[in-house]
Amino acid sequence: MSHKLYTQMYALPSYPEGKDCEEFRVGDWRTLKFYYQGKVVVEARAEKSGCHGVVLPGDDIRRPDQEFWDLLQQAENEGKSLP
Repeated sequence: MSHKLYTQMYALPSYPEGKDCEEFRVGDWRTLKFYYQGKVVVEARAEKSGCHGVVLPGDDIRRPDQEFWDLLQQAENEGKSLP
């Protein structure tokens, strides 16, 4: 599941160049951490309020679609069911 989410996250289209989004880091957001051999290799932030964006390393802001949000919800639900 995490590989699918990672792949889809990087496939999202970028926000229009020059778009100023002061509303980030307010409201409903999730921190996404992707690990390889026990170490964090990518950390991103998915924001459902404000600008509704995914902030990747290097302030690379992507524009998520409903499919991304559904996949993130599915991953969260699977994580909650783990012992």
